[in-house]
Amino acid sequence: LLAIFMVMGALMLGNLLQEFIADTTQDMDQREWIWQHYGTALRSMYTLYEITFAGNWPTYARPVIDGVSSYFAVLFLLYITLIVFAVIRVITAIFLKDTLDAASNDAEQQVV
Repeated sequence: LLAIFMVMGALMLGNLLQEFIADTTQDMDQREWIWQHYGTALRSMYTLYEITFAGNWPTYARPVIDGVSSYFAVLFLLYITLIVFAVIRVITAIFLKDTLDAASNDAEQQVV
């Protein structure tokens, strides 16, 4: 489920940013930075992987929001809120519950 959301977000971001990358009137340094992080499907997926698991999402979101369009803020905020905070927390809770259940079973077996 998490991988599906990451791939969908990466493909959407990559496609939305292609017009900016191809626009020769924009600053070349910004276009190169966008290309390096979102230019292909693989680059975009790796960037979203880092955003999801490394926690340094402002580093990757701010240049897009400031340099391309402020509308990307909505996209990044939705992704961070729904995926990073919600889905990751649910996955963590499931692992924690399983760990506590295993520890509880171990404690019951030691008493008997």
